[in-house]
Amino acid sequence: MTLNSFVFLRAFRGKKNANAGFTIVELIVAILVVTVCMAAFVKIAHVARQQRDYGREHQTAVDQTLNVLEHLAACDPVQLAAGDIDLTPHENLIARSLPDGKLLVTCEQLAGEEAADAADVWQLTATVSWKPGANLPQRDVTLSRLVVVASEEEESTLAGEGEEEFQVEESATIDETNEQ
Repeated sequence: MTLNSFVFLRAFRGKKNANAGFTIVELIVAILVVTVCMAAFVKIAHVARQQRDYGREHQTAVDQTLNVLEHLAACDPVQLAAGDIDLTPHENLIARSLPDGKLLVTCEQLAGEEAADAADVWQLTATVSWKPGANLPQRDVTLSRLVVVASEEEESTLAGEGEEEFQVEESATIDETNEQ
């Protein structure tokens, strides 16, 4: 290093600049930018939390509805249609699991051309309704299951042929609706 460069560096370091630092306007703009970014982050985090909660509630509703349908499929459809099956434990569980959770169950016998001499066909429908939040509309999950109850003649025919015995043949359909 030469003497000239040493003198130049020393002079540059020793010189105080009156314009060094940030102005008040620059500080205010920087604070505003940081505030806007933080507000956007908080809003995104809030929406993500709402979506997570809604997903959890929706999955709970689907699970509870499936549980109700499993219980209904194991019951006698005639007793169910007459209202003789107690669904209070399911209703209580849904009310505890979901905000404003309610259960609606219908059971109807389907009539067809061959209904008189064929097996009884019943449609079991369970709907779970809940209100996710104060500003959100009510949500519904509706599940249906067809239950075919074999007549006594069909049961004896199946049992006489040496095939596996069965009384109920089931199929399930899922219909999820969200009213908005």
